[in-house]
Amino acid sequence: MSKVLDLTVDEVIDYCATSECGAAVHFGQPVWKIGRDLFCSSGCLLKGLGATKVTAGEEVGQENECNV
Repeated sequence: MSKVLDLTVDEVIDYCATSECGAAVHFGQPVWKIGRDLFCSSGCLLKGLGATKVTAGEEVGQENECNV
């Protein structure tokens, strides 16, 4: 039988790929995926992509603000 069918709902299968987060990812949990990396939230996904929040036209010198 497949290992996937043997997993329980509370079983941790991986961890969020964002190093600052590292939250446990449980079987059946909705996540964002890039390649083999799993991200527990859209905020972590954006941080993993290196996206930054800026005001259009005023982005010079603005800090990265990620509300994970």
